[in-house]
Amino acid sequence: MLAPVQGARPIARAITVLSAALLAACGESASSTGLDGGPGARLSFGVSTGVTGAPLEGTNGQTDGTARSEAVASGLRVTSGGDELLISRVQLVVREVELERAGDDDDDDCDDRPFRQRDCDDDDEVEIGPFLIDLPLAEGVTPALALDVPPGTYEELELVLHTPDDDDDDDRAFLVANPGFRRISAIVEGTFNGQAFTYVTRTRAKYELEFEPPITIGPDGDRITVDVNVGAWFVRRGGGLISPLEASMPGEARARVEQNIRHTFRAFRDRDRDGRRDR
Repeated sequence: MLAPVQGARPIARAITVLSAALLAACGESASSTGLDGGPGARLSFGVSTGVTGAPLEGTNGQTDGTARSEAVASGLRVTSGGDELLISRVQLVVREVELERAGDDDDDDCDDRPFRQRDCDDDDEVEIGPFLIDLPLAEGVTPALALDVPPGTYEELELVLHTPDDDDDDDRAFLVANPGFRRISAIVEGTFNGQAFTYVTRTRAKYELEFEPPITIGPDGDRITVDVNVGAWFVRRGGGLISPLEASMPGEARARVEQNIRHTFRAFRDRDRDGRRDR
């Protein structure tokens, strides 16, 4: 299970819903239509603020508390020691967004298969994508996907951080609209100690984000937030920040940042749309 980020407080956002089918067809980032209502789940993305740090070994979501992140007008500011990282934009490519019913273990044997093999998802509700997500770093709207799922009890949200290529029609259509993301799963822009950077990663990961307790989606649907602790991505274990320019080169720094990215996602019910786990 992904535990809550230690000391973190997600940013509250206004929720805007965009049809997943429209996203897949147009390759746009989810941001601004104002559509709402209908059955199923509304899946939004938020960003943590507050005390953060490098993810602890063997855990998901908990950190060593050696850094702090805060939303400012120009993005997300992360500080640790004498270092300051200002992240102005984060774009993620995700696909195969899936809600798994409670007690449904039929697809457990699919976990080790290649990400593009989707023939074992027949019993669950899946939006294939790929989708381009602009994470809400400063004050503004929260991007969201509309998932067409029937009422029921669900115990897990699965999604893939994806590197689109030319292997299938979905990827090819996405790349026509987003040619800068070929074999790229995320792009981060900002400044590190005043120096501008663009960090590109090909990190691939399948996230299995458990709901504790399981959530029950009724006929009117429900709200689910995927919280991403972006402030922890460039934090060194024990304190200090990793330069995104250093992390762009092969070596220990890049491996550490990629590992941090894999351990900073969590999901929870968010009926009141405040970006925090419901009590």
